[in-house]
Formats: sequence, structure tokens, C-alpha cells
Amino acid sequence: MVTDITCAHMSLGPIALYNCLLTFPFEKLQPNMALMSLIDKIPHEPTDFSLDLGLSDQDLFAPTTRTNEHGQPLFLGDYTREQLERAFEHYGIEKALDGRGYTGRIITFDTSDFFVHRITVTDSTLVAPEAHLRPKDQFLIDGFFRKKEFSVHDFKTYQFLRRVEKNDINDPEIRTTIYVKPEFAKKIYTVMEQELREHYTITVIEWLCMQDPRRTFTADRPQLPGQGHPGLKIGKKVVSLLLDLAKKHGRDAMGNVPEHFHNAYLYQIKGYRFINPAFQGFFDSIIADLQSELDTHGLAAVGWAFKNGHVRDGSDRMVIWHPEDQLYPISSRFRSYFTSRPYRRLYDRYRRVNYGARIDWADGPEIWRHSFRQDLLRKHFPYVLESEGNVVPGHIDEEDPSMSKRMALEAEMIGAQKAWRAVVGGDEEVGEKVEKDVEEAETETETEAETEAMPNTLP
Repeated sequence: MVTDITCAHMSLGPIALYNCLLTFPFEKLQPNMALMSLIDKIPHEPTDFSLDLGLSDQDLFAPTTRTNEHGQPLFLGDYTREQLERAFEHYGIEKALDGRGYTGRIITFDTSDFFVHRITVTDSTLVAPEAHLRPKDQFLIDGFFRKKEFSVHDFKTYQFLRRVEKNDINDPEIRTTIYVKPEFAKKIYTVMEQELREHYTITVIEWLCMQDPRRTFTADRPQLPGQGHPGLKIGKKVVSLLLDLAKKHGRDAMGNVPEHFHNAYLYQIKGYRFINPAFQGFFDSIIADLQSELDTHGLAAVGWAFKNGHVRDGSDRMVIWHPEDQLYPISSRFRSYFTSRPYRRLYDRYRRVNYGARIDWADGPEIWRHSFRQDLLRKHFPYVLESEGNVVPGHIDEEDPSMSKRMALEAEMIGAQKAWRAVVGGDEEVGEKVEKDVEEAETETETEAETEAMPNTLP
């Protein structure tokens, strides 16, 4: 039996308050205005919504929930509940869950927020009081999605490159980025400005988790960073569903910002590419460096090596995973960006760089348990476990940041009205004016000439 619950409250949804305009015309606000809660008030690691919302007047004054002619709420402004239910059945998701014993499914569609919509699938056996499960362990599928009109300035990658150019060494993300130097950042974002001149409608995967709370990790299917439980083996089905729905409704792309290395690796297998050609080249280069480790020890072990700081470059610097926009191009106009000459030239330049990425296994015995070949690690590094009594350290006990991201997104949706009242009541002045001080783009000829001068060695 499947119980369907649709949440379509006409409550106030959230938009980012921080970085909003000081001169915002509050006197023009309407009762249904969507408003995001302040992320920094959420007692978890914050989700970065800083500049990537790209709000327009239409966004600001639109109703919080779009409906069809029958008054039914539309998920992401396009999909009815019935369409999503049929899609779950058509792509074999319902059958796969039946096969795992989850026949009392409860499917929830929450469209109450104008910007971020949510799908949750749980089962009556998981939410029963006698199950004694924490809320985050009660769902099978939990996804937050957003439909957004992007210009080049809205991409997190573009904003990041502008920050790199300013070379703020007090910013940890800038200080620990190794693939691009400040003096070359402009050449990369200029290519983006020249080749991405239009607006693009993109379905963004803000958060997507598929898990089986009843099962435990095994040696054949070890825990990946961010996982609280093993997966459901329905990833291909869900990704195919999302892509086909996006194509049917005229999206230019599907997008995400992969929080972990393994997420990006798996999305790339499915056809996703980074919008930053330099980062795509860097990513492919370090994958080539680590291919033998992936083949021998598996993706989970390599993923944990990134997460715990055990990946080093040829200069023995830590390779820290800083995610950027990764997209699956759908429309011909968006696909043409990835096949354009400027994109390919920059990609080739950074792909040829020898970063010399490697895993320092001796420094990370806590990640050995995620390897398919612990026997090889014991053989090659026999001295590492002497202080541990020759026992591989136990399960990595941590409050995973990716779970905090899901909780932050949920808090945004729940806490919108409270944040709205605080602002209207004049409790505090919020944000600073966002300036889009975009320098005039160089010509393509100049950019290509400068690209040729970029180094072919490790920065």
C-alpha cells in the first residue's frame, strides 16, 4: 500500500537574506512573497546559498506554490503528483523497493517553498514507534530540488573564480586551491562569459539521498563518505527518471555541486561535466593519477582518502576537495558550450598538467577498512598498525557534514515565516548590497592567446 501526502501550504517560502540589497523596496512586498531563512542561524554546518539564487523581480513577487488548471500543486512548477507517481512506477523504483520489503511506502511531496521542493519516500515500518529510528534514518529517498534560471554569474564556479582572482589568503577555500593561480582565474571566467551569454533553465539537485536503513555495510559494499546506511541500488533508475523529466519539460541541463569526490566521479560516469574547463581537466588528471588506487582499493577508500586529507600532490600538498558546478547538458545550445573551442583548449591545457596525486596510506590507517585489499596495505605498511595491536581502527565516528546540508535545507523550508517576521519587524539590518562588478570581457582571440601562455606544469 502506498500513502501519498502532498504538502502545498501557502506559507512564506525562503530566499537568501544575507547578501541582499540594502535598498530593497520593502514597501512593495506582497503577502505571498517567498523569503529564505538566514542559513547562519541554523545550528548545523551551513549550506552555501550565498550568491547562487539569482533572484529576479518575477521570483520576488511570484506566488509560493504553482498549480495547474485544476489547482494541483506542481513540483518545480511542472510536475503533478500523478506524473511523479507514474514515473516512479515506470522506471522500476516501486518494484525495487517492493523487492526490499518496503511495501507500505509513504510518499511526500512538499511544494510549499517557491525555490526548493522536496520529495521524501519512507515506509510505515520505518516510522512506527517500535522501530526506534532517528528522523534522518526513517527515509528511503530524500531529495531537495530547485528549478532555476541561470546566467553565467549565477554559477558557483564563476563566483569562485572571481574570488580566486582577488587572492584572499584568509579564505581557506582560496588558500587551499591548487589547480589555478589568481593570475589565471580571469582567463577561465572570461571564457565562461563569452560562451555562456544566454539564460539557461536548469534543474538543480540540491540534495539527494537513497538509503536502506535496515541493512549494514559489508566488505563488498563499504561505506562511502556521507552515507549513514547502504544504498538501495536504484541510483541509475532515479537519475534516468530525473533526466527524462528534465528533457520532457525543456530544461537546458541538470546540475549539482557534488559534495564529495565520489559523487563527482559517479556523476561523471553518467555524463555530467564541470562547467569550469580548467577544473574538469584537473579532475580528469587526478583521476588518471589515482586510477590504480581506484582499481585496487575501490571508490570508497579513495573517497575517504579525500575526505580525511590523505590525498597529496607531487609537492606533498594536501589535495582538498572543493566542489564546483557539474552539469548534464540537455539542450543543443548548452551542449555547444562543452564542445566549443575555448572550452576544449582550456580543458586540454589543465588536463596535461602532471599533478602527481597519490594517497598517503601510511598516514591514514582509519580509512583502510574501506579498502578491498586490506591485505596489501598490511603487507606494504606493516609498521603502521603496531601501536594499534595490528588492528585496523574502527568505524569513523563523525557527524557527517553532508547530513547537516540536508538538515539545513529542511530548516530553510520550515523556518521561512519566522525569518520573514524578523525582517519586517525591523529586528536587524540584513546583508550588504551585492555588486556585480563584472569586467568587460576580453575578445576570444585575446583569451586564446593568453591561454597558450598558461603553464603546463604544477602551479
